[in-house]
Amino acid sequence: MENPHRYFLQYMLKNGVCNKVAALKYCKKLDNDNIKDIDDLKSLVIKINREIGKQSLKITYGTCEVTNQEMIVMLNTKNDALAKLQISFTPAHLEYFQAILGEILNSENYRITFIVCLNLTSTLVLSLSRDKGQVVFDKWVKGGYFVKDQNHVYLGLRTIFEFTSYLRSHCPNSLCKLCNELVFIGKSCSKCSMVFHGYCITKYLKNQVSCPSCDLKWESNDGLENSGIDDSTAENDDISVNNQSQNDTDNESVTDEPGPSSRKHRRRI
Repeated sequence: MENPHRYFLQYMLKNGVCNKVAALKYCKKLDNDNIKDIDDLKSLVIKINREIGKQSLKITYGTCEVTNQEMIVMLNTKNDALAKLQISFTPAHLEYFQAILGEILNSENYRITFIVCLNLTSTLVLSLSRDKGQVVFDKWVKGGYFVKDQNHVYLGLRTIFEFTSYLRSHCPNSLCKLCNELVFIGKSCSKCSMVFHGYCITKYLKNQVSCPSCDLKWESNDGLENSGIDDSTAENDDISVNNQSQNDTDNESVTDEPGPSSRKHRRRI
């Protein structure tokens, strides 16, 4: 690989995820003569993927359900979901990750409050303080495994991509009826309750007025519209969906709101 490829690979290994705008801006600094637009960036990624595939790594693309930003994601493509995490997580961190994942998947709207997320540390079999839990959680957010928006925590693109097989088997009804990919923060039809990615149904309705599932006039079922997030967040071109700017709010007191069940049991992926 040439230097621009090596540097961008290092950039992705370090960050885990970034939006396309930030990635293109970074790559232009590396090679402004040959990398001028998104197509050039995609060509760069294709060449990198040819080299890193044998290491079970891949750079891919996706749209964040929470922010609607188009993202670039570094993936571990090993089949064993636990093996992906055991490489870099301590046993306590791994258990905490499983606890957060399980709590989100068992929640009604596929999201939990940040306070509940921190309180999960008290339910683990292995010892992990709340402060240490927050430190590792912040790393997972930065790495694209989770998204923290305001007071809620959602599955990040990296988790959705790396655990696709597991999530499809455990959440068979969480598939967008337009693209047939996993959807957790979507919009549903008020008539037939079919769920779609917000960006998928928005694109579809530019030329249509009826639901693609039941063919009746489209009306969104607000009660099942999991995301309460303004679409204007898609305009944010900061390097991260990772909410580093929200860390100030993370340090506020979190002891007043009750957390999840205090039963001590190990959650398994």
